[in-house]
Amino acid sequence: MSTIELAIWAAMTGSAALLTTTAAAGAMLMRTAAAWRGLALIGLISASAVLMSGLPEHLLGITDPRVALPLKLALGPLAGALCLIYLASWLGITPEERGAQRCVSLGALCSWLGGVLVLGALYLQPGLTPQHLLLASGAVNMVPVVVAMGLTVRSMFLGDALAHWMLLACVSLAVMVVGLYAKGLGLMPGAWVWFLVAGAAMAYLVMAVGLTMLRYQDEKRLKRIARGNTATDLITGLPVGSVLLTKADHAMWRSARLGRDAAVLAVWVNNLYALNETGGNETVQEIRQRLTASVRRAAGFKDVVGQMQARCYVVVVAAVKSPADVDKIAQKMLSVLPRSMRVGASLGEAMVYTPEISVGMVYVPNAMLGEPLQAMDQALRLAQNAMQTQGKLLQEQREIEL
Repeated sequence: MSTIELAIWAAMTGSAALLTTTAAAGAMLMRTAAAWRGLALIGLISASAVLMSGLPEHLLGITDPRVALPLKLALGPLAGALCLIYLASWLGITPEERGAQRCVSLGALCSWLGGVLVLGALYLQPGLTPQHLLLASGAVNMVPVVVAMGLTVRSMFLGDALAHWMLLACVSLAVMVVGLYAKGLGLMPGAWVWFLVAGAAMAYLVMAVGLTMLRYQDEKRLKRIARGNTATDLITGLPVGSVLLTKADHAMWRSARLGRDAAVLAVWVNNLYALNETGGNETVQEIRQRLTASVRRAAGFKDVVGQMQARCYVVVVAAVKSPADVDKIAQKMLSVLPRSMRVGASLGEAMVYTPEISVGMVYVPNAMLGEPLQAMDQALRLAQNAMQTQGKLLQEQREIEL
């Protein structure tokens, strides 16, 4: 084994060990069956890849290829069977999807039985060379890889947003399997090929760990939504409820620590649902998203922005230097937010929407910084009162004109 090749396989081994440790930490943190299956899969594939690279035999000075051959023949097919079981869980394949379930079961069974048969042939057929056995094991190992690709492509067409990344991981896995079995068969194509194979192995392991984490986060988010316990508004992404209250309380605590005051602004959107009948819920969602972007830009990215309800945005300004700074933010919102916008273009009919905005502002002195909820409620009432006053003034103006 050349120095360059030794460095390639040593780097792959170190990376695999690091990723296996990361997967173990993630499994202990998540404590789910899918996470533990992912850890077992990462561990088996890492062990199989390191063995097939020939690095342990080179470092230990083992010259007889049959010493490590049983493990080489057993770990690959076992990892392939587990790969399909893990993938079925990751893709969310249910018992009702009989075709997909049958592919998973048959693929895992073929991989496991094929591994057993090849391993049995090692002891029952002494005349078979290690090359013959490794070639048979490689063919068995490609069965779950091909099935995994097919299932992933199916999920892509069904709309799984992460499936295209898993397909890339499966392609990397296929390159890794073919390359490592070629290495076990004694082929010597060159160091650049082994660099590609080691890179494919690392790419698969990294994506497997990362995609497991992402799927876990998605599942947690969906469970929170199903329970009605969301930390953010589903349309605007702004904090709501207890999360908003916690952020507001932290902003006021930060103000108290710096010896400064704070301020709370409530932005009331009176006609949010004006186009609901003509444009539908999609138009209202578009309005909310665009208004959210405008509120964030007007408030700045250092201040807390959240929602008390769909028509009420809340901005908590921490560590206020002077009331004039807060007045500038309020004036900016009153000048920017009421601008007309064209919405509903994606539905085929663009409509003009002009927000009716009012702002309520509460200046919170240092001595009262421990009451964020009262300040937000008061700011909301002031904003609603301001909207009522605006409505009365407009009505009186119309009566005078008539």
